Amino acid sequence: MTPYGGWAGKVLRVDLSTGRITTEDTVEKYKDYIGGAGIGYKVLWDEVAADTKAFDPENKIIFATGPLAGTSAPCSGRTAITTLWPTCWPKHLVGTGHMGGHFAAELKYAGFDAIIIEGRADHPVWLAISDGKAEIRDARRLWGQGIRRTTYEISRQMGAEACVAAIGQAGENVIPMSVIINSVSHSAAGGAVLGSKNLKAIGVRGTGGIRIGGNKEEWEKVVKYHLSLLGANNQHVVPNSPQPWAEYYDPSSRWLASKGRQWGAANPPVDTGTCDPRNLNRIAYRTNNAVFFLGEKAWQYTVRGNGCTGCPIRCHTIIKVPSVTSTYGISETGQSTCVRLMLGKLFFKNFPDGPRGKTSIEACMVGMHLADDLGVHQVAQADEAGGDA
Repeated sequence: MTPYGGWAGKVLRVDLSTGRITTEDTVEKYKDYIGGAGIGYKVLWDEVAADTKAFDPENKIIFATGPLAGTSAPCSGRTAITTLWPTCWPKHLVGTGHMGGHFAAELKYAGFDAIIIEGRADHPVWLAISDGKAEIRDARRLWGQGIRRTTYEISRQMGAEACVAAIGQAGENVIPMSVIINSVSHSAAGGAVLGSKNLKAIGVRGTGGIRIGGNKEEWEKVVKYHLSLLGANNQHVVPNSPQPWAEYYDPSSRWLASKGRQWGAANPPVDTGTCDPRNLNRIAYRTNNAVFFLGEKAWQYTVRGNGCTGCPIRCHTIIKVPSVTSTYGISETGQSTCVRLMLGKLFFKNFPDGPRGKTSIEACMVGMHLADDLGVHQVAQADEAGGDA
């Protein structure tokens, strides 16, 4: 392969019907289709007949990355998942979902830019990918398990550094709005298509790197300049409260960091501070989606920010609520962003301590754990509950 910058160099093709695994040269075949979505659309255009339905074995689902994935480029951790969507009616149409997390980078480090899944296995399987090699493994023991248990079991086999993208019971039962989730809480649609193919999960582990085609010093300058412009969760580059360095603030911004506002469940607690925009090492302190959506009380339950590979915004928030373990039997720690954080309270109208008290946060923890374990699309659930997704 010509040493283009950004590309790992290979596309992995897996035929679940025959068990055959092959590779293709990324640049030779897909260089004119930059980005994961471009690769996915090219495959479907060339290889899937117009009258194919989403759950037919002839449908293909493509996990693909762009040339920036796995590099230091900010906000480049997305994986494009392209297939025929069962949510389109009466005709299933081509679409692309995007999931964050760590799958895209790990796939690149394993030596692949994309995975093309075709056919249907005759029993539940999962795909193991590690440093240029791929293997189809039996998943009958995992079928019927939630995403968390599946992720744990595959990580035990592949190692703690592996990234696992899996479906839950919703995907297994080909629920149209089911999702694929990697890194426990980063989701995209497509779960039902994997379920129809009897593919429970894809585990990826890579120890390679990405070649930068241009001048590395210039690359670093561009990256640092980009970082200097970033705000909080892509919404505003200003804080939501007055700061000594800021000429302007906006209460609707998710830039919630301020002196005295602490990640209260961290050990020891961390003061988010004023986050001067010239201090690039404190960008991750800015956003706290748990507080933005759940209320000020969420500060005391915040462990830290989390997010995708290469993204300093950390729009995911890790929260720790010990009372849910004894009351509901779920883990005291959870993480997510936006609708998934507040999914649980959309099903209830009233809480004894108000809509932004501890009880509502507990409800949100329950909803988040159930949705992420079953692999249920949060927007569909929010719509059913009368919420605004």
